[in-house]
Amino acid sequence: MKRLSVHTIFCGIFLLLISLTFPIFSYAQQDSTIYKPHDIIEAGNGLKIEVLSSRTVTGTEEYEAIFFIQRRQQGIRKWIESNLLKNLSTLQNNTPTDEVKSNEINRAILYRDSIVKAIGNIANKPLRIYRQPISATTKNDELKDTIKIPKIKIAEPDISPKQLPPIINSKEIATKPANLKPNAYSLEDCFKIASENNNGIRVAKNNVKSAGLDNKTAKYSLLPSLSYDVGHYFSFGKNIDPVTNAFSYETFSGGYTSLNLQLQLFSGFKKLNLIRQSVFQISAAGYEEEKAELELQTNIALTYSRILMANEELGIKRNNIGATQKELEAISEKIKVGRLTKYELYAFNGLLNTQQAELVALQNDSLVARQNLQQLLNIPFKQNIEIAPIDTFVLQEIFTSNISIEGLGEKQVATHPLVKQAEMNEQVAKINEKIAKGSLLPSLAIGGNVVSNYNNGQKDDNGGKIPLSTQLNNNLGQNINISLKIPIFSQLLNANRIKKEKLNVANAQLSVEEAKNTIYSNTLQLVNDFNASKQKYVATKSAFEQNTLSLQLFNEKYKLGQINSVELMAGQDILNTATAKYLQSKIQLFFQYKVLELLNNHPKK
Repeated sequence: MKRLSVHTIFCGIFLLLISLTFPIFSYAQQDSTIYKPHDIIEAGNGLKIEVLSSRTVTGTEEYEAIFFIQRRQQGIRKWIESNLLKNLSTLQNNTPTDEVKSNEINRAILYRDSIVKAIGNIANKPLRIYRQPISATTKNDELKDTIKIPKIKIAEPDISPKQLPPIINSKEIATKPANLKPNAYSLEDCFKIASENNNGIRVAKNNVKSAGLDNKTAKYSLLPSLSYDVGHYFSFGKNIDPVTNAFSYETFSGGYTSLNLQLQLFSGFKKLNLIRQSVFQISAAGYEEEKAELELQTNIALTYSRILMANEELGIKRNNIGATQKELEAISEKIKVGRLTKYELYAFNGLLNTQQAELVALQNDSLVARQNLQQLLNIPFKQNIEIAPIDTFVLQEIFTSNISIEGLGEKQVATHPLVKQAEMNEQVAKINEKIAKGSLLPSLAIGGNVVSNYNNGQKDDNGGKIPLSTQLNNNLGQNINISLKIPIFSQLLNANRIKKEKLNVANAQLSVEEAKNTIYSNTLQLVNDFNASKQKYVATKSAFEQNTLSLQLFNEKYKLGQINSVELMAGQDILNTATAKYLQSKIQLFFQYKVLELLNNHPKK
């Protein structure tokens, strides 16, 4: 009761302070805490806003946000106050009802329109692929919203080029949560789906269960065997009466029944060795399943990266087609007034057709990668799924990581499922050798049975028919048998089998060494490729930025008539090559790290 009273007093004081403090805060400050880093805001007119960070300036909350239409990396970064950001988020569905707030929303509308105008020229718009050459007078409005790639929709990777810090010593990689769409599949989601659906993983799991059944069978073989036999037959001509054991020339029918018990006392330790062997086979099957899962996840990661890379290249190619189309329109107008010749039109028409052909090839490569991913996940090809963009906010942390081959390589040699499976196979081969040697030892078994028979035509001394039950009781017999088998000469079958099993043991040992060398070599290559990718990323990023500036100067010179169209297209080709290499390097860096992360996380148990 006392604790409840103190709690009530505390809540009352807290509410009083809140009520006194509330009027002090402005409308902007009330809304300043509703946004979190990486919140996405739809502001209408195709404009999207992503909140990056916040700060307090003279008592007013402000947010650093990036404004973009479709391609985030081509957006505009700005600091914006909280009430303006709030109003931008209400423009799409709400209309101002309060007179005071109306002025603020009007100001937000002007601000939004200025942002849309500023980045409208670099928006990523889909284009149509024509079967016939497109003339210079074709309008852009006729080309939009017609290219559709079925199956999987790939979101744009969210990578904003920034100046990266220098490489430092080893550092923990903290993965930040990405802004994923509700129905989008992340890379981890693909891993989970494939683990449940992939046929190869299912087969590996069934092999583990099969090995477990073999182990139970080997254990139960130590128990005695018990069987019951029953039979009936018809006799014609001269035969031995099963009851009197005398020759009989009459046609009769009879039968038998028996209960048999057999126990193997010694078989050269074969059964014990089979039990031990089945235990190693279970472990080998388990490592086979883990190896299959690791290979599957690696293939999924690489296919995932192919899809994202193809998506980026498609976006760039569409942008280039749009820019070429606009240039064709400008050239067409200049030709009409006599400022240019048709040579320029032919050159850019050829460039446009080439770009469209390249777009078709990229689209086909993207479809192949998507179908490969669907096959790995074992989902219907007609099912449409969305793939979430990679969380590239960790690129800086990845870039500063320093992965050493010594620690990772030694761990992989000791724990990789390929090596462990080879070691289990070596143990299985050694036990097979012991089983082969056991065939040289004698075997001992003991057994017994209870037997009885009957004759349907059997009669007593008075000529009456003897009942079946009476015959079975009268003819009941029991026996116990002991058998000893000593191998003396088996045409060198056992000796050659032992030699063969020794060779199998030697081969298994060589397989273990080969597996260790392969794993260490592959790990070394992955680490070297990862470290090289970091340097490649810096170089390609710098080349991309420099070539972007160079093409801007080329465009200005072309407008002034200082260079011709061939030189401009050459500059565009150089930028396209630099852009493709830059996109490839950043995605390659991310996914090479993911592959190393998969290796480092195994085994999970």
